[in-house]
Amino acid sequence: MLVIFFAVAVVISFCICWSPFHAQRLVAIYTAEETPTMVVTFTILTYISGVTYYLSATINPILYQLLSMKFQQAYKDTFSVCCKCLRGSSSIEKDMPLQRRNSE
Repeated sequence: MLVIFFAVAVVISFCICWSPFHAQRLVAIYTAEETPTMVVTFTILTYISGVTYYLSATINPILYQLLSMKFQQAYKDTFSVCCKCLRGSSSIEKDMPLQRRNSE
């Protein structure tokens, strides 16, 4: 069930992030005459679409972090080596022998 929820979240975020780009393309193709309003609309959509399609590339890791417990644990395990605040919750340290943990 969580896999389906995650897939739906990824598809929805992709559609939201790329819709300004497609709206801008439609405005460019189907606008018959250039009015000041259309130029402003096109310019605004150009800037918004530029930001949102780059956002599309960065939102997937954020969704993984929020929705996947395995990803959260792997993140903690990876950064617990260099970040002291995460050391208590790492599964690596739980698997370490007791004498090695005490010697650090």
